[in-house]
Amino acid sequence: MGRMQSGSRLPTSHAPEVRIASQQLGGAAWLKPLVAQIAATAFCIADAAPCSASAYFLREQSAAAMGNAFAGSAAGADDATYMFFNGAALGFLDGNAIGGVNSIMRSSAQLEQGTARTATGAPVAGNDGGDAGGLWLVPALYGLWDLSQSFGWHDPVRLGIAINAPFGYETEYRDGWIGRYYALQSRLRTLAVNPVLAWSPLAGVSLAAGAQIQKIDAKLTNAIDFGSLGAAAGLPGAVPGGQDGFGKLTGNDWGFGWTLGLLVEPHPSTRIGVSWRSAVRHELTGNARLRLDSAGIGTALGQTGGTTGARAKLTTPDIVTFGIHQRLDAAWSIVADASWTRWSSSRVLRVHFDDGRPADVTEQDWRDTWFFAGGTSVRLDDQWTLRCGIGWDQSPGRTRTRSPRTPANSGLMIAGGGSWQFSPALGLSFAYSHFFIESARIDLQDSAPGNGNRGNLSGSSDNGVDAVSLQVIWSF
Repeated sequence: MGRMQSGSRLPTSHAPEVRIASQQLGGAAWLKPLVAQIAATAFCIADAAPCSASAYFLREQSAAAMGNAFAGSAAGADDATYMFFNGAALGFLDGNAIGGVNSIMRSSAQLEQGTARTATGAPVAGNDGGDAGGLWLVPALYGLWDLSQSFGWHDPVRLGIAINAPFGYETEYRDGWIGRYYALQSRLRTLAVNPVLAWSPLAGVSLAAGAQIQKIDAKLTNAIDFGSLGAAAGLPGAVPGGQDGFGKLTGNDWGFGWTLGLLVEPHPSTRIGVSWRSAVRHELTGNARLRLDSAGIGTALGQTGGTTGARAKLTTPDIVTFGIHQRLDAAWSIVADASWTRWSSSRVLRVHFDDGRPADVTEQDWRDTWFFAGGTSVRLDDQWTLRCGIGWDQSPGRTRTRSPRTPANSGLMIAGGGSWQFSPALGLSFAYSHFFIESARIDLQDSAPGNGNRGNLSGSSDNGVDAVSLQVIWSF
């Protein structure tokens, strides 16, 4: 995971596409694939993720749920924050409430034993990039209105609203590092507003449906190896890896989707839940900027640099979650979760251009993933509840297509926390989690689609994530 701000200092029933409304940058034909590469790299958000197994999906939306490592999140109904995982949780809550959650996350991502060469075989000089992770905040707000209580309806009906940052990342490597042609800064931020209506047609049954109103803002940058392009063109003084330009793309968009949830209580001690968060399709619009090298190689190639319009299609994935909450006695409960995320739709990035050039293709080859978690809770008295849990999160990435924008791998999460019901109206929850992530091997080759001007990069990314979460719920 990378440094995030407001859910990010880190996007697919269709593969993401990038379309550049390009101004003329001169007549050098070999630079046209380069512009495609810059566009592909900068908007390769489906290939860009925080250094965690779950790619760029952020589960850190509830301190209470984090205490169990998010085990049983789809079957939980401890408070209004569980509506993020399953809106049907609202059907098991009485009265009105508002609440807020702040999760502070610290990630690390550093390339170990890294080597890089240009497509011509020349070594790429530079530093190791440093720690690309950082510190960021993931906030969330929740509201619950008991419509049945307010209007005297017979069937329980609740209206909830959640404001979250469900996806996001930011990674930033030091200038001049060996992987600079693949990534410098990568950032994705989201803001999602999720109104949910929950209805209980029968005792022990809750149905929910909601809308996702989601904004995405993205920024990605990388260096450009004009030295290798000049050497390939036979320009005197061109030094592969020694005369860098700079590419940056920014874009944003609003998209819409849905959520559905079911929570049933077949026995007073057992709750079973299932939820679906739909894919949300976006078409980002923004700008692409090209800055030439200071040695004049780009100018000699006939380039002018500057800024053009840009747009990209991207879709955040479908997520299906199953959960169970089993109370063993008056004090102890066990919880479990299984969550499936449809990352496999993000397999190929196709870049299209207005001037009719062939599409540029970058292979991503992501796979669908599972998250499994189990945990336990103990109710000490009417005020205190303690929680712990362990979870395993699968990475969608593969070694041959994993980039420094996606230094993610599968990993193990451990977590603990608790809740303090300070008064009948005020409840506090807190949690800590640590993510042990497997070393993520990177082996990018210039022969892969879209990598010709980026060269070769190999090494292992050493990653980890710590999170602390605090929430407050006021009931009235």
